[in-house]
Amino acid sequence: KIYFNASFFKDVFDLIENIILTKENSIAGLNYYTIIEINKFLGINTEIVKTSSKYENNDIKGEERIIDICRIEKSEVYVNPIGGVDLYKKTKFDLNGISLKFIKSNELVYNQSDNSFIPDLSIIDVMMNNSRNSVKNYLNDYTLV
Repeated sequence: KIYFNASFFKDVFDLIENIILTKENSIAGLNYYTIIEINKFLGINTEIVKTSSKYENNDIKGEERIIDICRIEKSEVYVNPIGGVDLYKKTKFDLNGISLKFIKSNELVYNQSDNSFIPDLSIIDVMMNNSRNSVKNYLNDYTLV
């Protein structure tokens, strides 16, 4: 997909260029930096925490680590992206007093720069073709399953 004609190309391109040119040398570091920069761009002030530096449980992996973090934080609910449906088992979370939910984006349709809509592209596509306020509104359009 070519974005030169997208309504918000310049601002989003500058953001993506800044992210790509960062000196982060790990995928985890790049992911963290990307989330921080996109949040700043959109004016989202949610605290983002590196679990590797806050919790002393790097020896635990996957589901067990998430459950451990939820216990430490006294969380009653854990929300994961919908892609984790096959990774995490609700029964295991239930046994630990934690309700497991998955966040599923509702169908999103917006004008893309070439007038033909291709669904389920990345946040970059959404940002290239929508105002910051619209993007923030889209982020609130989901269902918990």
